[in-house]
Amino acid sequence: DAEIENNFGGTGSETLETVIAANDRLYIFFNTTSTDCDLSGGEGGAVLTLDRDLYVKNVFRTNGKIVSAILGEGGFVIATNVGGTVSVGIMGFDGKLSASTAVPRAGEVKSLYLTDDGYVLVSKIASGALDKPAIHLCALSFDLSLKYERTITAGYSLDPISAYTRGGETYVFFNASSDLGNHIGVAKCSETAETVVSYLSRFENHSASAVIPYSGGFAIGSENGVIVTDGAVVLRTLESS
Repeated sequence: DAEIENNFGGTGSETLETVIAANDRLYIFFNTTSTDCDLSGGEGGAVLTLDRDLYVKNVFRTNGKIVSAILGEGGFVIATNVGGTVSVGIMGFDGKLSASTAVPRAGEVKSLYLTDDGYVLVSKIASGALDKPAIHLCALSFDLSLKYERTITAGYSLDPISAYTRGGETYVFFNASSDLGNHIGVAKCSETAETVVSYLSRFENHSASAVIPYSGGFAIGSENGVIVTDGAVVLRTLESS
């Protein structure tokens, strides 16, 4: 049972996006349709700040719906959606934005990542040529200037799972589905080279549930076991018993 608890909300609906512990506080990122309970400004995103005893210290409103948030240098990096346009902003612990940039080609945001030299935003978009869900990757510098964008398409419906950046290259892992089955794929993207797409289970009906760095490569969890890869080929598989 919880030793300390608190409730916060209004007459509308509140939807949790993420919770980040930092600066001796809990920062709760959520979206709301409430216009009362200290949430003046209409529906959209908000950040609730709690102290160690879960007392409310402050509430910040955001411009648009929060679709992702991560811890950054001196605050947070957030992705919001206003009228269908995604923006990435740098927010201090005081809730004030110091920088913001629009990413108009982004779609349904799946993940926002901190890298060694900036940020990576991964979203799901519609592919007009193939009429199947595709993946959009946007790489930003720490000052939110655009480094590069890539669109990952295939003859499958693509659903991004995770992304990791190593040595200037970003590996986007995804599930690819069609009427013939499910496959696990990875796209290697960089600022200077063409995107290379590899399928790690083209002839096996696999779907990835999680990806983590492992022994200089990556380990992919699936319903059939674990696949170890260097990001291009399968090194070995560990089948579930």
